[in-house]
Amino acid sequence: PGVEAGEVDRGDVLVRHGELEPVRTLDVELSVLLAAVEPLRPRARLLLHLGTAQVEAAVGWMEAAGLEPGSTGLVQLRLSRPVAALPGQRFILRGSRPLPGRGATLAGGRVLAVGAPRRRRGSEARLRPLLEGEPAHALPWLLEEAGYRGLTEEMLRGRSGLSPRVLGPALERMGARGEAVLVDRASRLFVAGRHVRALVARARAVLEQAASSGGFQLGLPREELRQRLAAGLDPRLFARVLAQLETGKQAELHGDSVRLPGQVVALGAGDAEARESVLAAVRAAGLAPPIPSALAASLKLPQPRVEALLRLLGVSGQLVKVAEGLYFHPESLAGLRAALVAHLGAHGHVTTQAFKDLVGQSRKYAIPLSEYFDREKVTLRVGDKRVPRRT
Repeated sequence: PGVEAGEVDRGDVLVRHGELEPVRTLDVELSVLLAAVEPLRPRARLLLHLGTAQVEAAVGWMEAAGLEPGSTGLVQLRLSRPVAALPGQRFILRGSRPLPGRGATLAGGRVLAVGAPRRRRGSEARLRPLLEGEPAHALPWLLEEAGYRGLTEEMLRGRSGLSPRVLGPALERMGARGEAVLVDRASRLFVAGRHVRALVARARAVLEQAASSGGFQLGLPREELRQRLAAGLDPRLFARVLAQLETGKQAELHGDSVRLPGQVVALGAGDAEARESVLAAVRAAGLAPPIPSALAASLKLPQPRVEALLRLLGVSGQLVKVAEGLYFHPESLAGLRAALVAHLGAHGHVTTQAFKDLVGQSRKYAIPLSEYFDREKVTLRVGDKRVPRRT
């Protein structure tokens, strides 16, 4: 009652969504009243009073087997519903059994961190840095905790309780010291500098392992490297890692591949013969080249070897990669380009069906080819047609 749509009861003020994120876990410093008749144990279910908010809370983790009456310790509270909270905010916990002269109040304390992952025994060392120091000192800790996901400036504001005029300069200082890396300017996403450096070192190690695995190597496809570094790694963070690898001369970017600096592709007699077979097969297929699996089956070669050969031919310019797993011979593309330019000159535009007729193949090939000529600045898509791109 009294809370409008789009607002959350933070406890002592009403805060619009986006300024503070509702959370279901609170890392807290908790003191048990001396009047309590028994220790506070893990899994105890109590009522949390946070400002004006009241929510059921379970003691999910403690730094000890229990907190004796009159003692203080580190605890994680797991809430039955999300609430918005700030570090440093005070709260009380109430039980169902009244205490002499205290009502049902059992314990109280202050919030150290909000929205943390579920913690287990042995986590107390991670929370100790939050017990002392200025609020701005928690920023490195928050970014470390966030891992590769990082935190936006808005999220850091909600989790640190710092005002924009304090948070902005603090992040700039951290960036200058290498403690924080701005991964995306639009969303103001930051990742701990240590995590970025660890990803760069790991990427270098993965490339070295691939180069020493035997046989010819052309580095690794970017997407394969991204997945090897971490499942679901944010493409924006991965782009920053690639930039640091290239700037530091730890890797070279060639098309969609990443390889060690100066890495030489050495082909054996069998590899050279297989490369010529792949090249000839793609050339003969014209505007309907086989996908790697079909090409591998027809040539009786392992698919990973065929995929590596296609990348090699793409980097050398003997084939052109139009889409993932789809390579064309330059002669085929040149013939189609000439026909497309002639059609544009005669009609001023080309429809999807007209381009499909020029290709003479199904949409499986026509759509990637039309997008390829857009990237090559031959055409410009306008609605359901494409027109000549003016240079």
